[in-house]
Amino acid sequence: DMELDSSWYNSGSPTTNERSSTQAHAGTYSRKYVGNSTGDGLRTSYFSLTAGATYTVSLWYYLETGSPNQLIRMQDGDGNNLGTYISASTKDAWTEVTFERTATATGSSSEVKIYQNGGGDTTCYIDDWSVKETQVEDLKGSNNGTLA
Repeated sequence: DMELDSSWYNSGSPTTNERSSTQAHAGTYSRKYVGNSTGDGLRTSYFSLTAGATYTVSLWYYLETGSPNQLIRMQDGDGNNLGTYISASTKDAWTEVTFERTATATGSSSEVKIYQNGGGDTTCYIDDWSVKETQVEDLKGSNNGTLA
């Protein structure tokens, strides 16, 4: 959630990066960014990933104004992009984004970014984000991993 005012940093040069009570998916606060050029947005603080492990990223966003093409990326333990970006384009509604990525490098320079792809003024809120390692048990399903 975004109840605490910490762990989010600028991606690019947004004009605003702040905790806000204007929109909230859950609780009282979300994280708001306002940008006006490609790359403006937010990034998480750095965290560690382990090569070969799969991680699930989940967050909710509310795109209020601006370019309907916000991008969400996860970077590996060495700071390189993992897979392709996720496009966040729904406006005026809280929308959940969930995706998985498998780390190719162990390291402590991992981050998740959400930022605008294009110029023009953009106002976007995010809330309820998480990055969790996907456990083998999570992938087994109702047959406990048995095929038949």
